[in-house]
Order: sequence, then C-alpha cells, then structure tokens
Amino acid sequence: IWVGFCVAAPGSGWTLTLEESIELAKKNLPSYQAAEQSVLSREALYKATLGPYLPSLDADAAHAIHDSSREYYDANTYGLTASYRLFDSGKRRADRDTAGLNLSSEREGLRKSLQDLVLSVKISFYTAVAGRDSTLRAWQTIKVKRDVQAEGGTIQSEAQARNQYFLFQAVVEQSQSNLFKNENVLRYALGLSPTDGRLFRPSDEPTRAMARFDWNEVLAEGLSRSVELRRQKWVIKQRELELIAAKNYLLPRLDAVGRYRWLGL
Repeated sequence: IWVGFCVAAPGSGWTLTLEESIELAKKNLPSYQAAEQSVLSREALYKATLGPYLPSLDADAAHAIHDSSREYYDANTYGLTASYRLFDSGKRRADRDTAGLNLSSEREGLRKSLQDLVLSVKISFYTAVAGRDSTLRAWQTIKVKRDVQAEGGTIQSEAQARNQYFLFQAVVEQSQSNLFKNENVLRYALGLSPTDGRLFRPSDEPTRAMARFDWNEVLAEGLSRSVELRRQKWVIKQRELELIAAKNYLLPRLDAVGRYRWLGL
C-alpha cells in the first residue's frame, strides 16, 4: 500500500513492527542509555558499601638517613597494620541502606524513562499508521473520481478534467507531505536520522476493540504502579535513614587494630 502510492518517493520501504521500534529506540536514544548507566553506577556504589564490613590490611615503609658529627647511617622501617571494625553504632548499616534506596530510586527513574520512551514511540508509530491510512483513502477517492469521470467529450469537459487533475494532484501531494512529517516524528522518537533513503512501512495495526475500565481498579493500579509516587516513597525513606545516620555518627565506635613493625639498618 505504502510503496504503491509513494511511487514518486526515493528509496526502498522498511517494514517495522512496534516491538522493533521500541527496541530500536532503546538502542539509539541517549536519554535512555544515560538512565541505564546511572543504574549501573548506583549498583556499583551499593556493592562498595560492603567494604567497611571487611578487614583491612595496610603496609608501609620508610627510609631515614642519620648524619651527625659522630656517625652516619641509614635505616629502613617496615610495617604491617591489620584492622577490623567491631562496632560502629549502626553507621555501616545506615550507609548501606541509603545506598540501596538510591539504587531503587534510580531503577524507578529507568522505569520512568522506559515508560516515556514506549509512550512516545507508540504515539509516533500509530500516528504514522493513521497518516498512511489517510493517504491511502485520499488516493482511493481520487482514483474513483477519475474512473467515473474518465469519459472523453468536448473542450469544456477536457478543461474541467484538467482542473480536477491539478486539484487531485494537490490533494495527493499534501497527503504525501503529511505522511513524511509523521515519519520524521517517528524517526525522532526512534533516535534515527531524518532521512536515510528509506520509507517506513508500519506492519502492526492498532487494536480497534472497545475497552471498558473500572474506575476503582484503574485508580488502585495507578497508585501502585506510579513511578513518581514510588520514587517519592524512596526519597522519604532515604531522608529518614540519613537522619538516623547523622545521630549514629555522634555515638562511639570500636575497632580492633594489630600492628607489626621492624627496623633494618
């Protein structure tokens, strides 16, 4: 249908489903990729909060030169220090919980980015489908009128036919222009260049079945799945943990430290 009508357009057709469009947008859009990288960064920070629970081992070395009027010598000092935190009044736990909430918040942000991406792609995709159908209907209407009024005759009828021809040509060109505009919107949603010598041919049709929703069910589902509400929930919990951590920093902590040093001349 698309190629048969747009014979004047350059390039070949590109059959594209809705799922392929969404995957293409996830691959090309920098905003979604940035949200994914932000989640990976938070995951690394969350894993790093396990460090304070592990023992630490430090090594040091020093070289000293002694030069006086009576003697001259140099000395090397080496040392090993092992330490482990036995008790910190809950500071490590609060830091790890805060990092976990930051990770959950970033995941909600990634989910929000995905929802916006899918919504944008669906709107652009089905707008392109509607533009294709509108262009097809315009072409079919003009074809019917041409077939009905295709009979020859007088000079007056020929002039009228020429006038209608140019009118129909303007309608077709306007429909084709709207078609290309809808395709550019879809290309922008998919993160593609405005032109690459190909025309989209959406292969998925929108569902035309009537949908009826219960208000209470929709409200309950919206409250439970709203990304904004969940992110605010994590933010409130994070502030509560930060308050607890600030209080815990005023409490004492207990560390076990072992040190071994030796001196070599």
